[in-house]
Amino acid sequence: MNSKIKIAIAELKEIIFQKRHLCIQQCIHDENNKKGVINNDPPMNLVKIIYELKLPKRFLQKNKYI
Repeated sequence: MNSKIKIAIAELKEIIFQKRHLCIQQCIHDENNKKGVINNDPPMNLVKIIYELKLPKRFLQKNKYI
């Protein structure tokens, strides 16, 4: 039973991670649209927010923000 619970918790963590990723990607997109930015480089204040949210480093590395 413990292994099933651990697997379920891991799956929930991944779902939360993915939803957070989508929210931040949308935030980047919205910020860039406001500024008329063509490329999707994140504004520096957004990178700061990502750090303040204490997202895992794999999120930042995955998206090449660090």
